[in-house]
Amino acid sequence: MVRLTLVNRSIERARSLAAALGSPVDAQPWSLLPAALRQADLVVNATSAELSGGATLDIDWPGAKPGPVVMDMVYQPLETPFLAGARAQGLTCVDGLEMLIGQARPAFEAFYGQAPPGNVDARSLALAALGARG
Repeated sequence: MVRLTLVNRSIERARSLAAALGSPVDAQPWSLLPAALRQADLVVNATSAELSGGATLDIDWPGAKPGPVVMDMVYQPLETPFLAGARAQGLTCVDGLEMLIGQARPAFEAFYGQAPPGNVDARSLALAALGARG
């Protein structure tokens, strides 16, 4: 059985989202993040922290359960302190650009009514575009 734990700085917001998602979703205050990390198989940063070099998240990666996959939804910068800390502990990391690219295929199909060309290296193109903005 999959269990989802939402940890938020605002317990009210976590509870509201958990209620909207239904069972088995648990809401926890930010102070219980270390306990949640000890049980997590997947850790996703869905906050605006670290977006464009903003405030960093203080995560106790050595206290995490061995082996979770860690994802940061932020893609600018691509390597956030959140991901760097997880990577330093040897954890498998997924950057926010993977999510953005993952959304591109169904968006293309929705807009154009057909699958995008299969031979496009979307990651290279996105990295080049981000560098050009950078």
